[in-house]
Amino acid sequence: MIFSIFRKRNRGVYSNKQFKELLAVIKRGGRPPLIGIGITKAQAGKIKEVLAGADDLYYRCCVESHIVAK
Repeated sequence: MIFSIFRKRNRGVYSNKQFKELLAVIKRGGRPPLIGIGITKAQAGKIKEVLAGADDLYYRCCVESHIVAK
């Protein structure tokens, strides 16, 4: 067997645990960059609810660009 020292990158959508952590950061006022992992339309809706219109630019630039078709 050949063992690779390189791990596969997680290229799916946010898991429930990761998404809860992301929402917690956004609720505290942080605006993290969403790099490498997509989000579903339902998750984007929850982020929009948490933002409550406070930061539409963050939603349009960061969140909408990471929505995957699900």
